[in-house]
This record gives sequence, structure tokens and C-alpha cells, in this order.
Amino acid sequence: MRNVPPPPDTDATVIRRVGVPAETPAPQARVPLTGVLRGVSGEIHGKVWQVYDKLLIGRDDRCDVVIPLGEVSRQHARIDGLDGKVVIHDLGSSNGTRINGNMIRDAELENGDEIAIHTARLRYEIPGALPKARPAPSATPSASPIPATAAPSGGGNKTLIIVAAVAVIVAIAAVAVLVLR
Repeated sequence: MRNVPPPPDTDATVIRRVGVPAETPAPQARVPLTGVLRGVSGEIHGKVWQVYDKLLIGRDDRCDVVIPLGEVSRQHARIDGLDGKVVIHDLGSSNGTRINGNMIRDAELENGDEIAIHTARLRYEIPGALPKARPAPSATPSASPIPATAAPSGGGNKTLIIVAAVAVIVAIAAVAVLVLR
């Protein structure tokens, strides 16, 4: 027999026999937090996951929340409970993680936040809590002018088609006048 150093975070001595396989350690209990993730789009629509102190999201079958899309990283994002807060971390994914439309690396989740991972959408909900307050639209007009780049796209194409059509009609009319003389 020989002594094996104790695993971290314990003060127990572990004794193993040489040649005898060690028992599989018991899994550590996961601490449920107050929130849930609710699938609100695609293949995960309608599914609900309890949020624990650690929750892994990705396409790998070993993740807690599996999103079976090729554009989702194997281990895409992780949710951690830290000091009474629920925080989501993008794990360096290729396509990123968005919270309420904003690309994030790390963000604290609040009731009603929407998590977007590629086309999959999840909503973080705290059962019984009121939705978080969204800022009200301003009643006074903005003092800054709208930049030219903010104009809606696609309008220029319609104008170009109309101008081209009018030019063709004028050209046909001119040819008809010349031929009929």
C-alpha cells in the first residue's frame, strides 16, 4: 500500500492498493440557482433548463444545454453563479454570443435577457420575478442629426430602376417619332 496525496479541497487521506483500480469519485453536487433558461427558437424551442452554479452551452453532447448546429462551438458559452450574480461567458467561440442583440465576452444576466447563439435563442428567466425595466423611449427629439449612413438600404435600387425605365421609354418614343416622319 502507498499513500496518494489527497485531492484538492479535502483533508482526507486516500489509501489505494497498487494494482487495484481506484473507485470513481462521487460527482460533486451542483448548486441550483434561481433562474432557468428557456429555448425560444429552433430545435431548442420549448425546452427548459435549470441554471446551476455552472452550466455549459454548446453543440457537444457533454454540454448541459446542447444546441445541435454546426455553427455553434462544441463548448460555446458557460454560465456561472458568482457572488449572488449569474454571469455568462463566451468561451472564445467563432461566431460569438449575444445578449439582447449585443455581442459579449462576459455579461451579468438579468431576468428576461435573451441569449443568442447563432440562430438559437434562449431566455434567462427568474420564475416569479418581474421582467427587468427597459429604458423608455425619449419623448424629446434627438439634437443630433441622423447620419447619412443610417438611411435605409434598398431605396437607391428602386430609384435607379425607375430612372432607367423612364430613360428607356423616352428612347423608344424618340425612335418612334423619327421612324414615323
